[in-house]
Amino acid sequence: MLVSFLRPWLFVSLAILIAAALAVALGVSGLNARAADERARVASAFTVRVLPPAPEETLEKAVAALASAPGVQSARPMDATRAAQLLSRWGGGQINAADLPSLRLIEVRLAAAGDPVRTPTLLTERLRTAGVAAEIYGAGPADPGRTASSRMVLLAGAAVCAALLLALWFAAGAAARADRVRAILWSDLGAGRSATLAAYGRAGSEVAFLAGATAVILAVLVAPGVRMAAGETISFGSMIASLSPWDVLIVLVTPLAAAATAALGARAGAASTFDQADRLG
Repeated sequence: MLVSFLRPWLFVSLAILIAAALAVALGVSGLNARAADERARVASAFTVRVLPPAPEETLEKAVAALASAPGVQSARPMDATRAAQLLSRWGGGQINAADLPSLRLIEVRLAAAGDPVRTPTLLTERLRTAGVAAEIYGAGPADPGRTASSRMVLLAGAAVCAALLLALWFAAGAAARADRVRAILWSDLGAGRSATLAAYGRAGSEVAFLAGATAVILAVLVAPGVRMAAGETISFGSMIASLSPWDVLIVLVTPLAAAATAALGARAGAASTFDQADRLG
């Protein structure tokens, strides 16, 4: 038994729904990646305060000692603006850079996330060897506003994707009910319910998978242009290279998830029509 829902209006509708869900999922994945980068940044950053009295040459000596330490990517003196930004985030209140006294602070970046106990000890020993007395602090908490907004976006994105999949389910069910003549005919001829629903499920799966594959191909082709229009300098090759494992998984799963959802929707639509015809007998 063969059924096909490969009609232009249905194909375009499903492709639009799937493309919207794909865009939302990739957007949420990108925001989560940036949040992970922020957490990694916090784990790989330390602030060094050179204890007074600390003339300019002592600060330069501390910077040189820290920059040459194993695992350190960069060590730079911190200006008042940057210090005010960090203190505002740590303390929760706004601090004016002009109100700060002269600070002997150094911002240290590691090549990878450091141990919160071992790394300060190693940096302190490096400074002691260079004859510099200093205190080592962590980078402080991650930006709470960014963390909270990332969590809200994740929940909202999941809700939107679920709503779009539900819409796809209803669309496939409506297409199955629109093809009610075939289901009624099979019922009258004594076709089994399971075989009828399987045929409709295959039809829904077919059109949804093709629509999902089309949405993925269009997304891959259009994405570089969209990002360049937003001001990024990116090529097709660099965009592919920048995809995270989650991005790749989302792209690969999208047509399969669409096919499974449409198959269930088509089966549900066909079931109501077939059962009604079977009762009327």
